[in-house]
Amino acid sequence: MKNNILFTLLILCTCIGCNKSSFASEQNIPSINDKDTNVTTEYKECYQFDQRQCMTDAWADNFGLDLDAQKKATRMKSYLRSKGLQVTRVMVDMNFHPFTCEACDTCPYEHRFFVELSEKGKAAIEKLNLLNLSSCDCTRF
Repeated sequence: MKNNILFTLLILCTCIGCNKSSFASEQNIPSINDKDTNVTTEYKECYQFDQRQCMTDAWADNFGLDLDAQKKATRMKSYLRSKGLQVTRVMVDMNFHPFTCEACDTCPYEHRFFVELSEKGKAAIEKLNLLNLSSCDCTRF
């Protein structure tokens, strides 16, 4: 009994001066969905690819060279979605290739497409025969 009283006193003495703000609360712990954290539970995979010289891609008719990056991105997002891919984001770097060759079907134009998919789509995107298709880091764009 004496030991129980001493243990209780020890616990009480230890906690004297402790206040509620000393302990982690749910408000102080960032959630994994907070915008200012880099942690996410959402699945994503990203790819990059080029448009072929001479407009020889199957989708090239809607991607004239006079379009700006935003229009190219919007149209590519629509095209890829029409092929069953779950696209969440598309970005176009209009000056990705500082130098290009001019051989039709094998050389790229200056711009490069970057796409983010919310579902696994590697097999589906590979079927599209995109020039220089490769996976990339999603934080790159």
